[in-house]
Amino acid sequence: MSQSYREDLTISEDGQFTERPRGVEFTTLNEYERDSNMLLFTGVSYLGAGVTSATVGIIQGIFKVKPKQKLKAKINTILSTAAPITSKGANTVASTVFTFGMIKRLIYSAYDIHEEGTICSTISGFTVGLLYSAPKGIVRSCLGGVLGATIGYLSALGTRDVVDK
Repeated sequence: MSQSYREDLTISEDGQFTERPRGVEFTTLNEYERDSNMLLFTGVSYLGAGVTSATVGIIQGIFKVKPKQKLKAKINTILSTAAPITSKGANTVASTVFTFGMIKRLIYSAYDIHEEGTICSTISGFTVGLLYSAPKGIVRSCLGGVLGATIGYLSALGTRDVVDK
């Protein structure tokens, strides 16, 4: 027997060799992706919000263009108006969807409530809505929580298998 092989084994009371525990094992996000679409939803929402907010930014940029500007100045005005609107919109939506997915994952891990169920999605939506509108005051924060819970509940109804637990 080699020395490293003996270090991995422990002799139990009845004389049998057993493997020693190796310590804490961590799971990666790839292992969670078998059951969850969190990263897929985050990416799709980022792209969708990016396209939508870019369209809004381009339209606002077109309204800011002055009629006597040259073509290069018009393009510069449109792009400089669209860029901050696009980045803010896409990042806000993607971070909100990612937070929603992470809260669902935490509720599933802590309380063993089905991740795609109505209860988990409603609580996650309420929490995200509450956190997103928290800087605006208590009344708007509560309204944001109710709106988030409604969106979370509707997202749970959109899944294939609606589970109550």
